Amino acid sequence: MKRALVIGGGVGGLSASIALAQRDVAVTVCEASPFFGGLASALQLGATRFDGGPYILLDPVGLEAAFEALGISIAALELCRVDDVYVVEREDAPPVRFFGSLDRTVEAWERDHPGQGLKYRAFVAEMTRIHRALTPLQTTARPSPLALVRAGALRHAPFLLRSLASVLARAGFSPAIADAVGIWTHVAGQPLARAPSPLALVPAMIHGPGCFVPARGVAAVSEAVTARAREVGVQLRERARVARICVEHGRARGVELVTGERLDADVVVSDASGLSTLLELAPVPPRARAALAALPLQSPGLAAYGLTSTSDGGPYLQFRLVPENAEAPCRLVVRPAALPRAPPAETHPTRIVAPLAHEVAERLGATGQGELLDAILAEPWVRDRVSSFHELARRVPASWGQRHVLYRDSMNPVMTARFMRQGRLPHRVDGVEALYQVGSSTHPGQWVSFCLLSGLYGARAAAAWLDGERA
Repeated sequence: MKRALVIGGGVGGLSASIALAQRDVAVTVCEASPFFGGLASALQLGATRFDGGPYILLDPVGLEAAFEALGISIAALELCRVDDVYVVEREDAPPVRFFGSLDRTVEAWERDHPGQGLKYRAFVAEMTRIHRALTPLQTTARPSPLALVRAGALRHAPFLLRSLASVLARAGFSPAIADAVGIWTHVAGQPLARAPSPLALVPAMIHGPGCFVPARGVAAVSEAVTARAREVGVQLRERARVARICVEHGRARGVELVTGERLDADVVVSDASGLSTLLELAPVPPRARAALAALPLQSPGLAAYGLTSTSDGGPYLQFRLVPENAEAPCRLVVRPAALPRAPPAETHPTRIVAPLAHEVAERLGATGQGELLDAILAEPWVRDRVSSFHELARRVPASWGQRHVLYRDSMNPVMTARFMRQGRLPHRVDGVEALYQVGSSTHPGQWVSFCLLSGLYGARAAAAWLDGERA
């Protein structure tokens, strides 16, 4: 049997390992942490379980397609559709509420933001048409202008060349509405002007396929994939941190662990951070290193996990924008108790999140990051929405980086408009034969479902190379 070595047991790496094992490749996954699932894994604090990272599924269609390819039943997730999705609040405008129902959303907007609801309905219709036309590109490992032609979507090339800010401005939205529609880029700690246009497609997904949360949280996705990897015979090694990728005569031959142990393989697939792979683990030419090192990074931000007595309904996600706060202009309260299937209880798990720009996180350092989180937790808006909050744990970029072995305490390069147009990081590593990348830095990357798909595409490319070796 051919042998594959997968670096990192995140969602993308586990997906790739399953796909390779299904092709009769002997696969070993080396995970530095004592758990699998990466940033999508659960955080268990006593009897209380939290989603450590992602908190909502915005692409159920992609998730189902990936699960089907991996031989996993999506029914096991017990997906719960989120009807009262999110609200965005700020000082200078009424709240902006998003429901799964487009009619209900438009009605709320026309009441609180006259004229904006009708513009939003037209905007969603346009984004739905574009989303439908661009969907085939999600199954292309590296989209190109030719892929647009083949999909019959060349007319949407101008859309892809614009920034998110430009797309929202063309829709005629007020600044408050534009920020609310583009809230997902605020979560990444970047302004609308730098974000790519495809983030404007999120409303088409919210009001179309819908938003979902598994009964046991988004971490149930990584747990299902981990279980499937074991089922198909993948060897999962935790606490096995890779020190370097062994490259001989321009070809990856395996890895060396920090313990000095060497593991040989015919092909290496890395689910470590794309920049960690290329700048710390593999030999990359100096010119390429300089270009990679210049990519802007995304911070995992600040997070506090705790229990609150708040149990009323309302939006699952509550955002507040504070544009005048240069360090942390966005806050988010994640409220699983607001979901339809939430079990009755006296206290409920609640997460408070504050995205940070990576440069701010690095400037503050670990001490400053903790102090900023303390200040945010003391804000009146936060206290009003998490009554009797009892903090159980917290994560700042420094502790995220230590827990998940992150490159410069970052998740991946920020998905700017320019980075997206360049195709993000390719699955096949240029200049090193038999080395492939999967995960959030690659296409399609970023979301949980996209990381699963990325693992499939990276495995497909690696398997094709192995088939060539057999031939």
